[in-house]
Amino acid sequence: LNDPDGLGVVNLTADEVKALGTDVNFYGFKKGHNGSIIVNVNMTDRTSVSLPDRALLFIDGEKQDTNEVTEFSAGKIIWNFTNVSPGTTITAKQMSGTIIALNATVKMVSNLNGTVIAENTENTGETHRSDFTGIIKGDSTSFGVTKSFAEGSEWPDETSYKVTFTGDDLWLLTSAD
Repeated sequence: LNDPDGLGVVNLTADEVKALGTDVNFYGFKKGHNGSIIVNVNMTDRTSVSLPDRALLFIDGEKQDTNEVTEFSAGKIIWNFTNVSPGTTITAKQMSGTIIALNATVKMVSNLNGTVIAENTENTGETHRSDFTGIIKGDSTSFGVTKSFAEGSEWPDETSYKVTFTGDDLWLLTSAD
């Protein structure tokens, strides 16, 4: 994470997650700041993936334990699984973070500090509540809109328009009348 108050986004395929190795460590977080990282994992054409043995978070350079916690300040990572087919299995090991895997079964085989949102869960390790405390998007944005007209045509005076964010960075300009 480059900015302790910012948002980092990593986009991976299931094969790239498999190739991450044993340990994945997330650095750049600072106490008192709400920066976060979202790891989007595209599951297209895959029915299973195992997360690294350890996916750990470091705040002020200090590893955050996956033992029981009473202060919810380390919930800064979201593992977001997209294009998940029904029946998919995701195996989570020792980690901190929120797992969002709709349609999937998430198997937790080691300590997990976080939240799991899935079709089903199976747990043979310990799970500890650690609420998400990061940010997903800023609360404001700025942009400009330019409307051009075909030669010889123009809009009537006092016409108003509505600009709507429809998702996936798509903006829609429509007449408000």
